Amino acid sequence: MQAIKQFLVALDFTESDQNLFRYARYLSKIAEPDAIHFVHVLKPEFAPENMEHLYGQHIEKPLEEQLREEVERQAANHFHKEEIAYTVSIKKGQPFEEILRYS
Repeated sequence: MQAIKQFLVALDFTESDQNLFRYARYLSKIAEPDAIHFVHVLKPEFAPENMEHLYGQHIEKPLEEQLREEVERQAANHFHKEEIAYTVSIKKGQPFEEILRYS
């Protein structure tokens, strides 16, 4: 059987994300991958390109940065960097296309 070296976990900021984190943790103990990649794709309609331009002075952090911090916080609750390497990526675009491109 071929070893699985990388996991890709697509998150959507719904309640199911916690199940995905738990299941990824469970599988990582069995398969021992080299790394886990947590990816969230922000649809264009939720992040208009001109939002920062129009409201930049009122926004503390860009939306992508806020989302990245939240995913990193959740990942840290389930994984320790010393145990397994993981990355967090926030992309913009159509989820199917961006996840395929990332993989």
